Amino acid sequence: MSSAYGAIAAPAAGGAAALAAVLPVRGALRDGSPVTVDLVRPGGEDDAVIAKMCGWLNSEIRAGNTYPQDRELDESGFRNYFLSHSAFIARDDTSGEPIGMFYVKVRAGQKFGLMHSPPNYPGRCSHICNGGFVTSPEYRGKGVGKAMGKAFLVVAPALGYKASMFNLVFE
Repeated sequence: MSSAYGAIAAPAAGGAAALAAVLPVRGALRDGSPVTVDLVRPGGEDDAVIAKMCGWLNSEIRAGNTYPQDRELDESGFRNYFLSHSAFIARDDTSGEPIGMFYVKVRAGQKFGLMHSPPNYPGRCSHICNGGFVTSPEYRGKGVGKAMGKAFLVVAPALGYKASMFNLVFE
């Protein structure tokens, strides 16, 4: 991932095997609907879902309440920003179809949230990750963010991170 520090490598510890051991992460929304969090897998059918998620992020950017970008991202910019390291998605638990990004599944075919966990600092501090979360507008207030937050606490250590730091926190 490119940053003010240049390209930052993820920690050497963790990786695909450690992540596979904890995925998928299962939970529930406030109404009891099942949620599953799994890794995003860009390419093929996932591209349409990634374009939709890019729209969710751009909606947040336009509103100006959360993410720091001052202009919308095209799909390439979204892939470079949100998919540059480990990305995950919230999705319908009944369909089972992979989409890409870290995914949480719920009702048939519904995609309702995404998160990513890139390294925050280079070198000796690359064991500290950051996280970003976006929930589909139609699923806000239903517990998607909480489900993704709980999943984050499972997947970040599996990726080799020893700490997380949220740089930009908005109410």
